[in-house]
Order: sequence, then structure tokens, then C-alpha cells
Amino acid sequence: MKDIDTTAKPGISYWFKETFRLHSKKEYVEFFSRGLDGDERLNKVYPWLYMRAFAFCAVLFALFTFIVFMTTKFVDHEAIRIFGYPSLLTVGGTLLNIPLLFLVYELCPKRDLSFIKLCITMIACVAVCDLLVNLGYCALLPKNEWLSNLWAVCLEEFSKALPAVIAILVLKVRDPMGGFLIGAAVGIGMSVSEDIGYIFVASWNEGVDIPALLLVTLARSFTSIAGHLVWTGLISWAFVKFNRPFINYKFYACCLASLALHYVFNCPYAPISAITLGLSVGAGLCILIYLPKHERKLAFRQSIISGDEQWQSN
Repeated sequence: MKDIDTTAKPGISYWFKETFRLHSKKEYVEFFSRGLDGDERLNKVYPWLYMRAFAFCAVLFALFTFIVFMTTKFVDHEAIRIFGYPSLLTVGGTLLNIPLLFLVYELCPKRDLSFIKLCITMIACVAVCDLLVNLGYCALLPKNEWLSNLWAVCLEEFSKALPAVIAILVLKVRDPMGGFLIGAAVGIGMSVSEDIGYIFVASWNEGVDIPALLLVTLARSFTSIAGHLVWTGLISWAFVKFNRPFINYKFYACCLASLALHYVFNCPYAPISAITLGLSVGAGLCILIYLPKHERKLAFRQSIISGDEQWQSN
């Protein structure tokens, strides 16, 4: 497997070089065997598989969109509703979310959690999350739009954080970046479920509205970069990062920050909603960039201090 060139000066150009170069079969095997092969060395390989995942999802989405668009001219809408449309919704909901899952996993410096186990954990946690969210909306749905937004934010963040924290405890995750990874995976799963619903509502009206479908899919995909992934990831990171989190004000500060970002993201006041959305996405992107970078540096620095100097920070 090609290793990191530690003589190269790290930067965005080197990131893209590692992303787009050809990778061997051995490197694919290494990715999917992490957490299964007993290798406890730190992962210093630059992320690259996320871009392959994005290319695959993008091509699949384009093909399904083209097929549905063409068949609407020759097949009745009922057939499209039953066969083509559900597949298109699923692919649209995963368009950028699945590549983001690959990216966050690749950024994690520890190799103790397999990608397969992460996916299973995500599916189980999202099932619990969706159940809690639906029960919460059945129990209470305020008519005031500001209170309704507050209730939705608190309900969704609690419903995501609870299974994420349980998963962290069950899997005995001790690394803060591992905690962020678990929370991000739950957030990504929630985003997939939510995006499919938004795309459906916007694009189906006795037939498929392709322009509306494309618009909503791209908009939801872009904002998912700094949405549920970051909000739940931040809470889960804080849960592992800070000692005795339930009595630590720093943990609750991160929880409040997550709630605030979510509330601003969903701002119900239309005249400023675009501005607040931009602010929320911008702040979320800063968190998404800073936390993995910070935790990777700490992990590699600790490995050098402990004597394993061959694993240098990239």
C-alpha cells in the first residue's frame, strides 16, 4: 500500500493529489479491513475513497433521473410512482451523505472501528432516532412557528444524541474523534431519511417534477455537509472529550451550540432565513474542518511522545 510521503509539505494540493491518484487493490482491502485485522497503528493515509463514493452516487443519480425523465413520456405515472421514483428518491437522499460518511471515517486516526460495524451502528441508531422523532411529533406539535422550530430542534437533537451516546458506551469508544465519527454517522443517517422526505414532498404531484427534484436534491445535499452530521457529531465528540460529561458545563455548552446551529439553520422568519442558513452552514463547516484536524494532530503527537515515531502527523 502506498504510504504518506512525509517529505512532502502537506496542503490542499497534496490532499487532491492523494484523492485523485490511482489506488491499488491492496489499498481498498486495507480500508475495509480496518478494525478487523487487529492492526492498531494510526491511520495516516489521506482520504480518497470518499471521492470514488461520490462519483458512484452522482453517476447513479444521473442515470436514475434520466431514466425516470424518459419513461414519463412512454409509461403511465402509476408505474413510475411504484418502480422508478422510490429508487430515485433513495439515490437522491444518499447523493452526498454517503460520500460524507466515507470522508469522516477516513479522517478518523484510530483504526479500531470497522466501516461495516459503523454502518450497522448507523442503521440501528437511525431506526431508534426516527421512532423517537415520530413519537415526539405525535405527542406535541406547537402551532407557533418559533416554538414549533424550537421543539423540532430539541426533539431531533435528543433523538439523535441518545442512541449515539448509547452506541459510544456499547462500543467502548474512548477516542474523541471516534465519538465524533459515531455521532456524525447517526447524523448522516438522519439526513438521508429527512432528505428523502423533502425531495418527495417537493417533486411529486401526480407525476415527477424533475426540475424541483434536482433543485431540492442539490440544495439538501449541499447543506448536509454542515447539518445533522456536525450537530450530532459535536455532541458525541464532547461526550467523549470531556470527563464526566453529564456534570461538565463544557459538554452542555457543545449541546447548546448544536441546538443553536440547528435552530438558526431552520429559522422560520423568511426575510432572514437565507442569511441564517448561510451562517449555520458556515459555522458547521468550520467545526467539520477544525475538529478532525485538531484530533488527528493530537493523536499523532501522542504517538510520537509514546515512542512510535514512524507515525508522524500529516
